[in-house]
Amino acid sequence: MKKNLFAIIAIVTLCYCNSNQAEIERIHKEKIEVGKSLKITKLNNILKPLEENLSSQKQKLAKINEWQLGRTQTEKETQLAEQKQLISQIEFMKSRIENEIALSNMFQSFEFQNTPEGTIEQIFQAAKTEDYSKMRYLLDPYGEYDNDAFSICMIEMLPSESQKEMAEQFKNGRIMNNISTNDSTAIIEIAFGPSSNKLEQMHLVKRLNKWYISNF
Repeated sequence: MKKNLFAIIAIVTLCYCNSNQAEIERIHKEKIEVGKSLKITKLNNILKPLEENLSSQKQKLAKINEWQLGRTQTEKETQLAEQKQLISQIEFMKSRIENEIALSNMFQSFEFQNTPEGTIEQIFQAAKTEDYSKMRYLLDPYGEYDNDAFSICMIEMLPSESQKEMAEQFKNGRIMNNISTNDSTAIIEIAFGPSSNKLEQMHLVKRLNKWYISNF
């Protein structure tokens, strides 16, 4: 009789644990969808003024192309070349943001995110190799992050000058001894900068056993 009772208790406990885990995963997925929506909205807010600027610059190009009294052909060609270069830069940035919006529907996590230190080390590694393809996945998927964290994790969509600056600031980065961690959050002090002489705290958050950047 006791064996049967223990077996029943074990089965009930197992069912409860499975049900509880399924509920945790369901909520996690729902919050990720909210985070995707917030991220796309933020990206669209960046894209909109860029599109307006592009339209304005194209109108300016058309104006330059018109005949102007007293302007030489050489001056006109110089103005046209400069304006076309500006438009090309804006279009390039626009395409990167549009690509980032499309990628926002994807969600990936990696083994190195099993610890907060692993997530931080990935930033340093990305800066060393200048391979920023995984950086977007380090951003808190629930959308609870500040603008600095967003800029760091969205580095792949930014101009090459910004990427070079990122490499310069973080390629020699290292984790300091001041680490504060609990079950769901972590604060890690890092040294960064060309000479690793700047100290700053990076805040991370745990989402279903993986660690993400939330504040910097």
